[in-house]
Amino acid sequence: MAECKWHDDTVPVIFEVQEADKKGCVDSEQCSLRKLLQEMEDEGWTDVTVNSHDLTRPSAEGPDVYRIKPKPLQMHYFWSQPSATFGLKYTSIASIFQENALNAARPLSRIWRVGFLKEAKEITPRKPLYFFKESVSLLENEVIRLV
Repeated sequence: MAECKWHDDTVPVIFEVQEADKKGCVDSEQCSLRKLLQEMEDEGWTDVTVNSHDLTRPSAEGPDVYRIKPKPLQMHYFWSQPSATFGLKYTSIASIFQENALNAARPLSRIWRVGFLKEAKEITPRKPLYFFKESVSLLENEVIRLV
C-alpha cells in the first residue's frame, strides 16, 4: 500500500483533468504542487485545500512558498495495488510489484496523480505513478531488472 504524505510544495504531481466534451480524463504534464496551487488560484479557485494535509499559503511579504504537512492523528490517503488473484486487471507494469520494492528501486521515482474535488475545493491523491529517473530505451521483448 502507498501512503501519501507530503512535507513541502516542491513535490512533483500529475494533475488528472476531465477532457472537454468527453467522459474520460487525461493527465497534465508533471509539475510541482506549488505550481498546481498557483495555477488554481490564478483560475479563481481560492481557499483550495489538500486532502489530509495542513496547508499554509505564502504571506505577502514572505517567500512564494506553500507550507504543507500531513495532519496529525488523521487517516491519510492509502492506495492499494490491484491484484490479478482477485480478478482485477493490472493497469500498469508497476502493479505486479510490491510498493516497498518500487520505492527501493533506484531507477524509479514515485509521483502522485492528483484530482480536484470541486465541491470541497480539495486536491486529492488518486494513484501513485512510477517513472524512470533517466530515459530508458527497451527493445521488443526486452526486460530490465528493476527490483
